[in-house]
Amino acid sequence: MSHLSQAARTEYYLTIGATLPPPAEPTEAHRESRFATAVEAFNALNPGNAYEALLAVQIVVCGAHALACLHHASQHHDDFNKSAICRNQAAAMMREARAAKRILSQEQKQRLGIETVAAAHHAHQAAFVPPQQAAPRAATPYPLPATEPAPIPQQDALPPLHLVAADAPAPQAAQEDAAPPPSPEAIAQAETFTLDNIIAAAQLREDGGVTPQNQVLFRGVPLPTDPAVMDALVRGSSTILDALDGLNQELLDVAA
Repeated sequence: MSHLSQAARTEYYLTIGATLPPPAEPTEAHRESRFATAVEAFNALNPGNAYEALLAVQIVVCGAHALACLHHASQHHDDFNKSAICRNQAAAMMREARAAKRILSQEQKQRLGIETVAAAHHAHQAAFVPPQQAAPRAATPYPLPATEPAPIPQQDALPPLHLVAADAPAPQAAQEDAAPPPSPEAIAQAETFTLDNIIAAAQLREDGGVTPQNQVLFRGVPLPTDPAVMDALVRGSSTILDALDGLNQELLDVAA
């Protein structure tokens, strides 16, 4: 969902138009088509807030300048030095565009994750209805006739307790060794980590913790050092933690 106002979107459009390189042919038709193409590329990046819009502007403008540098390199194909300089400038602009695109993708995933968790929290609050108090029973205008209690049917005699205990199956060892649920303190810390690192928390919950396969994904992420917090992140249940289930797949579907 985009939170850009129309005034902000217009300002970004004007910034793109002012910073684009001149078209190959200096005609008004080519200027309009170049600007329209740049605006369509900006909208295709789906910026959801002002910071994402700034990144989208950088991606569009750097990409346009990279193409312009390649065009200049083709014009100076007979001059190796000039064409090499133009190609180097084009490569630098492409690197800037790719770097901004990576940052934009991370920001969008983070925003979508936060919106998903917030939506789950609001849905949980909306679904909770406080129990209504029982209405007082209306007084009858006349006394009700007394009714005798229904007779209790006779049941077969129960076997002695020691025989029941002897026939009962022994509890399974798995039930005795079942891990206790995470503590409320550990769940609270896991929720704090989730709100700060939505994508990492969803990956940890999906994989059951840090594994040799996913540890490369968490470079630069301050993972919980307390095993109880990590266990709460993987096994705990709360409104925020439950919203992580299947979140990565939902983000992939949205991105697709």
